[in-house]
Amino acid sequence: EKKKKKKKIKVIATTHETRESLERTYGRDAVRATLKELEKYEDVVVLHGVDAAKLKESVMDAAKKKMKNTKNTTTDAETGDFLRRVKKCTEKGFNKIVWNFPCVSREEGRGEAKDGAKQGADGRNPGDVELNRNLTLTFIANAAAMLKKNNDDFNDDAQESKKTKKKT
Repeated sequence: EKKKKKKKIKVIATTHETRESLERTYGRDAVRATLKELEKYEDVVVLHGVDAAKLKESVMDAAKKKMKNTKNTTTDAETGDFLRRVKKCTEKGFNKIVWNFPCVSREEGRGEAKDGAKQGADGRNPGDVELNRNLTLTFIANAAAMLKKNNDDFNDDAQESKKTKKKT
């Protein structure tokens, strides 16, 4: 029987929070429904507990944790294949990295949402503003190092944007 080749990973969707924290904050059913929707796509991987200030390391750590949590339902070969595909993404670089506005509304080192996160009340006190600013700068430096060099997709998007601006 011919072994079916796994699709190349096209999207790695991440959260800073743990899955457990997301379920407590937003509700188990809502989180499961969202994940089920994303799992329909073979080329999409969802990882939890990713630190934007340490992207490369924390993506791999989150991938390892994901596979550890599925140990009863995956073979060693499937685990190895998954980790190789994620590692290949982090080593080759990404075409694009999209990040929601930074938010330091997490308990330090735990990936747990602080009170008020679900209601959007996080990150608004003066201390959080400076922390968010520092987080943004750290993220940009990390993300820049993980982008592909000579990225045709990026260049195409930039050219398209310039054309659109000229028309208006």
